[in-house]
Order: sequence, then structure tokens, then C-alpha cells
Amino acid sequence: MFRVLRFGAALFAALALAATNAAAQQRAALTPVTVASTPDDTFVAILFAQRQGWFREAGLDVALQSSPTSGAAVAAGVASGAFDIGKASLTSILIAHLHNIPFTLIAPATLYDTKAPYGLLIVAKDATYKTAMDLNGQTVALSALNSLDQAAILAWMDQNGGDGKSLKFVELPQNEDGPALAAHRVAASLTVRPQLDEALASGEARVLASAFDAIGLRYLQSAWFTTTDYATKHPAVIAAFRHVVERAATFANAHHDVTAPLLAQVSKIPLSVIRSTPRGILGADLSPALVQPVIDVSAKYGVFPRAFPASEVIWGP
Repeated sequence: MFRVLRFGAALFAALALAATNAAAQQRAALTPVTVASTPDDTFVAILFAQRQGWFREAGLDVALQSSPTSGAAVAAGVASGAFDIGKASLTSILIAHLHNIPFTLIAPATLYDTKAPYGLLIVAKDATYKTAMDLNGQTVALSALNSLDQAAILAWMDQNGGDGKSLKFVELPQNEDGPALAAHRVAASLTVRPQLDEALASGEARVLASAFDAIGLRYLQSAWFTTTDYATKHPAVIAAFRHVVERAATFANAHHDVTAPLLAQVSKIPLSVIRSTPRGILGADLSPALVQPVIDVSAKYGVFPRAFPASEVIWGP
């Protein structure tokens, strides 16, 4: 009897050891990758993918880090090697490229789509402005000067009969846009969600135009990137990461109800607010056609010193 028990215990121990060794071998076969992003829909999509095991299926052991500060902090981390891959606004990555910082785009992140604009040009509820010409000579608020937002407004003015050169731009935190409009300290502001929804819901503002449409009806707003050195040394990692990102984007765009709790968790925004606010659209394709409009309008209106082919900054071994 005791011999049987001892044999059973030995067999159990051997099986447990074999399972442990198999798990260790599986982990060893995975390539570790450190990925960072601000806590938004793009981060949530790959967080979901990680929890579903999609990265492990692709041979990657992904460690996700949420950077609550800014895309600039993410970019600095990628440049220093603290992160292997990061996500930032397309404009900041392209400006870095123009300053000879060796960043390369490897996967799409947030997509601007005219059907669901993430930001709108708004004016005070009682303002008389109805056209681009009505804004000639007025003051417009932006979250950042010499940005893609400023280029979008100038392009919209030019395309709709206004005089963009006559505008005065001021930098203003997005959460102050509504009160500034109501007090007529500024004539208009280009405000993004969720501050846009708050300003409109308060009754202080109304929509004047979808100014971002002046750049294009569909283009990338942000992207996943790495250094050319990392991409050159790890082409299989880049291909696998992009495949999972595009798969996750397709799922997330169709299942906001599933990802809403995750977004509330990482962003610290109440779930009730997230469920009542339009969500961002994630890109499922990285092509020059989705990047070139941002380059062209930025160069035309002085955000970039020059234009260049989008293919120049998109990874392709």
C-alpha cells in the first residue's frame, strides 16, 4: 500500500516538474517587449489583447506601461531605450523625425474619421458667427500653438472663404474653453473630447464646424512607433506586434461595451461618463495615405519646416 502511495506521489511530482519545465520553456520562447502609451482607447485595445493572450500567441511577452503624463514622455522613453515601443501623436513623431531622431511608425493607433470627429470648432451659444468669414480678425483658442490643431483651423478658413492670416491664436487649457467662450474672451475654440462634450452639454457652446475635416476625412491622429535600430534588430517582433494591434483595433471598434470598463480602469474616468461619451476610432491599417495629409497640411501652415513622403517614416525593412 505504502509503495503504491510513494509511487503515486513520485508520479505526481514528476508530472508537476514536467509542467513547470514546459511553462518555463514556453516563457523562454517568448520575446519580452516593453510597451508604453497614455491611458486611452489605444492602450485599452492592446491591454484587452494582452489579457486575451493574443500577444503570447504571436510569440511576445508584452509588458504594458500606462504613462499618465503625455505622449512626449512616452517618446522620451522610447528614445532612451526605457520602452521598446510607444504610442504618441502623429505630429510629435513626425517632428522628431524631422529633427533626425530615428523614430519609425510600426502600427496604427487613433484614426480621425469625419463620421465621428474627436474634436470640433465651437463658439459661444449666443455668438453670431456662422461662417469662416465671420471669424476674420477674431481670437481662437487652442490647447497648443503651432500644432496640427492650428493648421486645421487655418486650412478650414482658407477652404471656406475666410482669412486665416487674420486670426489671433491663444493657448488655453481645454477645460477652460466653455467658460472662455461664454464670457466672449475668445470667439472660437478647437476643443476635443471629453471637454468638447462637457462644453456642449453645459449650454455654453455650440458647434460651428468640423475643422479637422480640412486636413482629410480619414487620417491617422496617432501611431505606435519605435526606433529604427530596434525595428532593424527585431523585425519579427514588429510584424507580430502590428498584427495583434490591428486585430485588437478591429475588435475594439466593434465592442465598445466590452472595453469600456477597461478604459474606466486605466483613465480613472467614471464608467458612466465613458458609456455616454463617443469613443475614438482605432486604425486597423498603417499606410502612407493615412499619414501624408498630416505632413502636407503641417508643412503648408508652418508646423513643419518642410513636407516629405510619408513612406520615409513608416517602417519597411
